Amino acid sequence: MGHLDNIGFINGVLTQKQETILSVEFDTLYFDPFSETQPDYLTANVSWSIYPPPTWLTVSPIGGTGSVNLIITVQENDSGYNRSGTINITGGGKTVTITVIQYGLPI
Repeated sequence: MGHLDNIGFINGVLTQKQETILSVEFDTLYFDPFSETQPDYLTANVSWSIYPPPTWLTVSPIGGTGSVNLIITVQENDSGYNRSGTINITGGGKTVTITVIQYGLPI
């Protein structure tokens, strides 16, 4: 049997709620140690926002409605150690996470 959670009546008309779509093309991005920018396509049919990421990376835009190409930029990592962080995108009751891994500059 199917679920009827997304069906209702509005003004006597049978309606179906639209399913929330919130997904990214890549759920993990890898960066070299140098300052670098990569895109990741967000597919959405709802308004969404990005929880502030770690200070060593930026995301643009940080919110919107519908699908968009996210631009993710990392600062140079001269620590000699790899680092990782997450970008959390929320909208329509869903959360999508992009993991960002940046290699450290060899010492």
